[in-house]
Amino acid sequence: MIDDRGPKQRRPTVAVSFSDLEALGFKLYVEEYIKTKPDGSEATACKIVKVTKGDKEFPRHMMMEFLRVFGINTEERVWVTPRRKHRCLSQKTPVYNWRYQGFERDDDTWLRSGRASMDIIMWSSNMKDMQEQADKLSNGGDD
Repeated sequence: MIDDRGPKQRRPTVAVSFSDLEALGFKLYVEEYIKTKPDGSEATACKIVKVTKGDKEFPRHMMMEFLRVFGINTEERVWVTPRRKHRCLSQKTPVYNWRYQGFERDDDTWLRSGRASMDIIMWSSNMKDMQEQADKLSNGGDD
């Protein structure tokens, strides 16, 4: 299949805050380190060392399935972003914590679940002018 989406449209991502996971009883052990990029610059990178729930270690494959329920496509790359201030689902005030991030699922089950974002619905439509059409409709349908 040819992907004819224009250069304007980027694939939507989803983030799951560690604060939300901690509210559900998970404890995540993170290692931060400095990574050198191909251009020579340096950036902070994160690695999950281990995840526990209660007193037991929570296996990686189960965490990936858990993140899939939250809308992350775990069949592709999933990454951890360095600590930043953001809003999470479990608290009203902003938190300063890590987040799992990945591309949003675009399978039919997710798209019809009622939890899919408008961004992924438009992205998965494969119309190269979908964003332009959506903008037109939001302005009453006139050019």
